[in-house]
Amino acid sequence: MNAHWIYELVFSDDTYRRMERHICFWLARVLMCFLIGVPFVHSVQLLELYSLSQLFYNYIHDIVLFDIPLTYAVCYILIPKYLLKENYSRFGLYLFFLLLFFSQAFISYEYLSLRNIETSTNSPSTPFNLVFVMWKLKVFLTYTGVSLILFTSIKAFKIWYFKEKENQQLLQLNKESKIEILKSKIHPHFLFNTLNTIYSFTMFDRSKTKGMLERLYNILHYMIYDCNTEYISVSKEINILLDYINLEKERYGNRLSLTIHQTGEFKKALIAPLLLQPFVENAFKHGVAKSVSSTQVDIFFEAIDGFLHFTISNSIINNNSFNITMGIGIENIRSRLNILFPDRHVLEINQTENMFKVKMVIPLKYHEK
Repeated sequence: MNAHWIYELVFSDDTYRRMERHICFWLARVLMCFLIGVPFVHSVQLLELYSLSQLFYNYIHDIVLFDIPLTYAVCYILIPKYLLKENYSRFGLYLFFLLLFFSQAFISYEYLSLRNIETSTNSPSTPFNLVFVMWKLKVFLTYTGVSLILFTSIKAFKIWYFKEKENQQLLQLNKESKIEILKSKIHPHFLFNTLNTIYSFTMFDRSKTKGMLERLYNILHYMIYDCNTEYISVSKEINILLDYINLEKERYGNRLSLTIHQTGEFKKALIAPLLLQPFVENAFKHGVAKSVSSTQVDIFFEAIDGFLHFTISNSIINNNSFNITMGIGIENIRSRLNILFPDRHVLEINQTENMFKVKMVIPLKYHEK
């Protein structure tokens, strides 16, 4: 039995591996109950009521009827739906009712089973009183509780393990993508074209060159130094985008028709850095730069109920000249979104004959103060 097989058995999402580990767990649980139960039956001299085969059958029956349904209800319904979403009150309430229901069902089932055995062996009937109820409640909490605790512990360990693995992947992705991010965000064509534009302005309109150089400095400083954090101010991210857009406006002049809408409160909002920039660059590189006539670019920033709604659209002159799978850094953005906000984000990319549109919705993080 090698380590790889054990790892696959415990962590694999393959259907057969999942069946194997569940079967192994419950078989081990039956064996544990049997090894504990036989000495107990011997010690209290109950062999006249419980044969070894009957005892083994009872343990399997109890596990199938009570342990498995209760354990799976807690681990696959209550924990993901309430506990992991920090809804502790509902989790505790539903757990209490589940334990109450299954414990009462177990006590009633055990009493009926005992009466059947006593009747078949002509033994005196055990009264259904407080002593019997407390005895069977103790058995239920001991055996079924152990199943629930063991299974939940394994489940919790797996959740922790995969969460840590995702965090490590995110850290590794961030490390590996630092240089790639710079390549995808500071392309030579943008840098050279911007410098060329600034140089041309020095020839006939030097008053604008200072502001353009300041914007370029802000962009480079932001990408090289400010983005080395997990989250950054949304306002700062938008301001850098505006610096980039203003540089491009100077370059394209009347060829660019631009509208920018910003609604909502962004003052305390934080965002993972450089999630918006690739889409803005795509609009200019594949939209404005490839058009000899006026090109429309519309950008919307909206903060709604803790989410950033970002939409950018640009007109295109030739549907065949632009492929939505070719965006600068788009695949990198998809990967980052899937790790940062699994099942909590929207990324829609649509293309028509004359328009290319991106819509992204991501959760915002806020300052505590």
